[in-house]
Amino acid sequence: MRYIVIPKGISAEIFHSQIIERFNGTEFKFLSYDKEQSLVTNLSDLSCVMDGDIIYFRSVTDFFRFSLGNIFFTKKVIKEFDFRGIISEESYLRFGSKTRRMLLRWLEYFSFKYADRLFAVSNNLANYLRKKYYSRDVTVIPCCVPSDFCVLKTTPSSHEEMRFIYLGSMSKWQAFSKVCELYSGINTELKTLTVITNDTVTANQMLNKYTIKAKVISGDKKIVLEQLDQADFGFIYRTNCKINATASPVKFLEYTARG
Repeated sequence: MRYIVIPKGISAEIFHSQIIERFNGTEFKFLSYDKEQSLVTNLSDLSCVMDGDIIYFRSVTDFFRFSLGNIFFTKKVIKEFDFRGIISEESYLRFGSKTRRMLLRWLEYFSFKYADRLFAVSNNLANYLRKKYYSRDVTVIPCCVPSDFCVLKTTPSSHEEMRFIYLGSMSKWQAFSKVCELYSGINTELKTLTVITNDTVTANQMLNKYTIKAKVISGDKKIVLEQLDQADFGFIYRTNCKINATASPVKFLEYTARG
């Protein structure tokens, strides 16, 4: 049996696209330290876990808490850890705290060292981890889009204006400010911009700074697909940093999958 540890605060979209889709067709159950996950077995109670079972982690804090709290856990389980990115660098860009980055780097190293199996979303990330710590096997499983995400457009757009879309977060490494600069520099009145993000407040503040009129929304997969289908061009701007260099280019796949 494989047990999947659900990190606290994971969005429904990521839960379905990166967990449900990945393990679809296999037998699994969910564990979590999050008490709000009422339909999930709490990770503090491991009575259901048996010898030979697999426990899959994707949060360094969950992995450390499990390892620390189960020092005397006698059942022989296989611990898998899936690196989705370099969270220590992401944290530093968000909060600017060197102490926080140092702590998260140590937790990353702890997960890298003590997990029985390792996964990463890209070859660059796997190589970064080996270079940062030491050489060991890391299985690369890139982010993908589900088959129902893909569509083939056979007719050209009938509208006159150029419709642009930005799908993503307001994180510094995704450089939404640069997207605003690029959009502002497109010399035509026949253009529109749609921004899909969970951080609509920051998006509107940035758009106001550049005096850009745009539709800013957040929504589920259905809304995302509807907006992508109406767009002609998708914005992706990535700065040259460790986070982007080691990421899996899922945003590019999402744009191209909808034509």
